[in-house]
Amino acid sequence: MTTTRLYVADINRIHVYDIESAAEVDTLAVETAVFLNDLAFGPDGTLYASDSFGQSVYALAPDSDPVIVVQDNVLDVPNGLLWRDDRLLVGSIGSFTDFEADAPLHWLDVATGTLDVVPDVRGKFDGLVNVDQGGWMTDFRGQLIWLQDEEANPYDLIEYGLMSSADLGYDPGDSTLVVPDLIGNQLAFVRLQP
Repeated sequence: MTTTRLYVADINRIHVYDIESAAEVDTLAVETAVFLNDLAFGPDGTLYASDSFGQSVYALAPDSDPVIVVQDNVLDVPNGLLWRDDRLLVGSIGSFTDFEADAPLHWLDVATGTLDVVPDVRGKFDGLVNVDQGGWMTDFRGQLIWLQDEEANPYDLIEYGLMSSADLGYDPGDSTLVVPDLIGNQLAFVRLQP
C-alpha cells in the first residue's frame, strides 16, 4: 500500500503526518493500549498495531474505533508486524531481562484471532519487512534473518560492528535494508544482492 502519510506509534496513540509538509494531520487514540510498538497495513487499509506490554494486536479500520484482534500471553511481548500471504506475521521480542531467551514468531488470522506458531523459528524479533518472495527480520541481538516458506536463514551483523538490530526499513529502489543499532547508536545500510 502506497501512502503519502507517515504513521508513528506513541504509547497509546498513533500520530499521522503528511510526508511532504511534515505536518501532523491526525492522531488516532488507542486508549486501552499499554505500549504500542510496530504498525502494519493490511490490503484493505486496516492499520494493525502491536501492543507489546498489553500482549495484544489492535486493528484500526478506516473510520472505526480500534479493536483488539488478539490478546494472549503466548505472544510473549509482540513487537514487529508484517502483512504477508493474507495473514499478519507477528514477531515477538520476549523478555527484556533475559537477553538469551528466545520468543516466538506467529501467523495471525485477523478474521478469527487465531495464532499459529511458525515452527522452528525463534528469536528476539523487532522489525519485519517484505522483500520479493520472502521477508527480512531483525533479531535484536544483532542478526538479520531471511524468512521464506517458513524457513529462516540468519546473518550475523555483530561481526560488522553492530551491537543490536532494531526495527528495519527497506528501500526497494536501492535494494537496501536500513537497520538501526539502538545500543551502538548507529545505522547499518545493507545492500541486497539481486
